[in-house]
Amino acid sequence: MNILSLHLGHDGSVTILEEDEIIIHHQLDRFNKFKHEFIPSFELFQKIKNLKINFDRVLLTSIRPITFDIRYFLTKFLNIKEDKIIELNNNNHHIFHAECARHFFNYPKESMYFIADGDGALQTFQHENKFLNGALITENESIYDSELKPLKKFYGTNNQININTNNLTVYQNVSHGKAYQKLTYELGLGAFEEGKAMALSSYGEFKENIANSLVFNQKWNLNLMNRFNESLNENNKFNRYMLDSNLDHTAKDSKSFDFVKTFQIVFQHLILNQIKKINYNYKTLILSGGCAQNILNNTFLKDSLNKEVLADPYNGDFGLSLGSALHFTDKKVKPLKHICSGFKPDLNLDKFYYLETSPKEVAELLVKEPIAIFHGKSEQGQRGLGFRSLLANPLQKDILDKINKIKKREWYRPFACTVIKEKASKYFEIKENEVSPYMMFAYKCKNEKLKNVCSIDNFSRIQTLEKSFHPKYYNLIEEFEKITSLPLVLNTSLNLPGKVLCEDLNDLYFMMKNSSLKYCYLSEENKLLWLK
Repeated sequence: MNILSLHLGHDGSVTILEEDEIIIHHQLDRFNKFKHEFIPSFELFQKIKNLKINFDRVLLTSIRPITFDIRYFLTKFLNIKEDKIIELNNNNHHIFHAECARHFFNYPKESMYFIADGDGALQTFQHENKFLNGALITENESIYDSELKPLKKFYGTNNQININTNNLTVYQNVSHGKAYQKLTYELGLGAFEEGKAMALSSYGEFKENIANSLVFNQKWNLNLMNRFNESLNENNKFNRYMLDSNLDHTAKDSKSFDFVKTFQIVFQHLILNQIKKINYNYKTLILSGGCAQNILNNTFLKDSLNKEVLADPYNGDFGLSLGSALHFTDKKVKPLKHICSGFKPDLNLDKFYYLETSPKEVAELLVKEPIAIFHGKSEQGQRGLGFRSLLANPLQKDILDKINKIKKREWYRPFACTVIKEKASKYFEIKENEVSPYMMFAYKCKNEKLKNVCSIDNFSRIQTLEKSFHPKYYNLIEEFEKITSLPLVLNTSLNLPGKVLCEDLNDLYFMMKNSSLKYCYLSEENKLLWLK
């Protein structure tokens, strides 16, 4: 069966399943260029059409009703018959996250899946009591066993409902993801900027009195969190109930850092307690949903539980099209080949000068100058993993100034690094056989010279690199090590603030034209590029 699956909510995505193989999984914003958005572009439709696949089924997912006529474009442009198009019930939101994560990690046995996000899917409560039946509830957190049978589901509601059974809890609450979103807005940050709030937490200290105000009866304190009930919008979403609205909470002398640190710690412990209450024998905990983007929480769970902990890099809603395709296929699907799972871009070099180069020559330049690396298909997810990355020498004294000048990042946000896997334990507190290929965990640094790739509290979100994952990138770092004795480089994503990861060379041109970035290593073609 050939399936085209489109997620048409925020962080939209497309997945194409041909018989028993995933041939495409790609984020939609890489084509429409509006970060986190989902409107399919003409370019995307053309790329799908060029594949010349006869689709047996087209799946459409979205948390909210789809507000444009996608069926028109599917029928007119892709010649898909109406009866093949299926709009899926948003009740399946969390199971799609779990399906995606389970497939990504190749169906591990004795595993448990913890799915947590912000708003979740709004649905009606089915109950034998007529006064409860039909109440609106939101799926906040879901826990599944190895076969994706629900072990426990947590629903939030604005109604006076308090139900707690072995596998179901429905009560007035704030989801963990929604709570963190509220914190983000309190700091004066915008939508989808929870990562910035997480970065600020490293600058503060835990305060018990603040923690006591945030929690009531081992849950988020609704008397504080829901103090104002009007809907959030651009005019009233900031500084709602916790912090002084007259202060800049991201300033270097801000008094709010202790609050942010304490909020992060409370967030971690509430999730840990939720997981510990599940009576299920498992060896591997797999995290997905938007909360799995909180690297500090992922690390805390890994360090607190006597289990293997994996975090799905397709954790956001950009994984839902993949999850839905897997959920509705009748075949056993082959493992995903790579995190670079999308369309291959065209390489038009007309806007660039270039010359043939080698990893050795690029490494020599990298010692002194930040360099972009662009290779083949882009990595899907939130992190640049060496296919669309901006690289630098972490030993350079002024390197943060150079990188921040290019990236225009806030002062408080730390940079990550890529380290050759076999040598990671020499520089970070990571077990010799442990891997972190997708930058989903943070590790304590052992070397004071690496402060440029560490947070203020000396942790780094590292990518452990194996040669099979990206041979050209691996060879570059090997050559860099020969010069510097350091088997790692500073690695940040190849994009400007608010822009999507560079998908094609037009995006790269825009970034270089609008920043001080001078060079790009087109590693698949062994070329060094610079602007004409």
